[in-house]
Amino acid sequence: MSNGDYQLSVQIIGVDELKQAISGVNQVAKKAISDAINKSAYDLQAKAVPKAPHDQGTLRGSIHADSAPGYLAKVVGSNIQAAVGTNVKYAHYQEKGGYGNRIVRRYTEPGTGKYYMRDAATETKPLFTEHLQFALKTIVSHLATKGAM
Repeated sequence: MSNGDYQLSVQIIGVDELKQAISGVNQVAKKAISDAINKSAYDLQAKAVPKAPHDQGTLRGSIHADSAPGYLAKVVGSNIQAAVGTNVKYAHYQEKGGYGNRIVRRYTEPGTGKYYMRDAATETKPLFTEHLQFALKTIVSHLATKGAM
């Protein structure tokens, strides 16, 4: 039997309904996923702040997700992203350890990082999964509702 002797055909019932349901899902999906990412970013911030090393509290007070709740996640091309961080120059040295400047030197030696952001991110992963599951339920619910029309 040659490759040309075998045929497979598929008939999709309800193609028009499926097209209609999918047509509006892009904006719903972006909003649902953005909401999940926003919640996760704020979860990460809440877990990182108490873990951050502190002497005078500058580093802890500088960790932030965003100053305007609900406006953190941004759509960049086909990605939706958010950032949690700090503008304190020595934060990297506190996270990973090592010599960077004289201010940090007394707190960190090579290999003695505090890993406050890494640990906070690890603890936030299950919450991120929950937020994404809720986003998927929202998207599927939208599809089911639009498809039923």
